[in-house]
Amino acid sequence: MSRVAAQRVLLVGVSARALAESAARAGCHVTAIDAYNDLDLQRVARTIAAPRHDDGRVDALALARASHHVEADAVSYLSNFENAPDAVAALARGRTLLGNRPPVLRRVRDPLVLARALSQLGLPTPLVR
Repeated sequence: MSRVAAQRVLLVGVSARALAESAARAGCHVTAIDAYNDLDLQRVARTIAAPRHDDGRVDALALARASHHVEADAVSYLSNFENAPDAVAALARGRTLLGNRPPVLRRVRDPLVLARALSQLGLPTPLVR
């Protein structure tokens, strides 16, 4: 834990509050880019409001772009990045990624590949076509 504790950690996603609280408790210096900017998030992290489209949507690639000016040793993504491997790649550029890398996200998004992998591990899986 001490290796991570001194790090500047960037958390990016729709809601970063829960992970930010955990990272701050672990001793990390946290910056969070999220859509809500809750008061309790502001208590444990430096916060940056997530950019939004005109219709209010928050998109992972826009979040990744907004993160480029933030200095951080490590980065972790949250909700809505799991569907955007290219945004994860952009977010991680020049930083240690704490989470699954883009190739892993691409593989688990393929239901046939995922079902085969689970089946090979002996885990029950629904029939996938």
